[in-house]
Amino acid sequence: MKRPIVITLLVLALLFVLTGIGAVIFFTVNGGFPTNSPFDRNNVSSVVEESKTLKVDADKPLT
Repeated sequence: MKRPIVITLLVLALLFVLTGIGAVIFFTVNGGFPTNSPFDRNNVSSVVEESKTLKVDADKPLT
């Protein structure tokens, strides 16, 4: 490859890396996504129910 093409690709890669670092800093300082974000674990309601069936022999007493 020619030298200017390599330099241009390296500069573009550096800009992408700096943009990613800036995005991480931005979301860290601003507390993440807004409060109505679907990815917020505190805004998702859930109910868990467990059911278990046990077989008991009627002839033997339970202790």
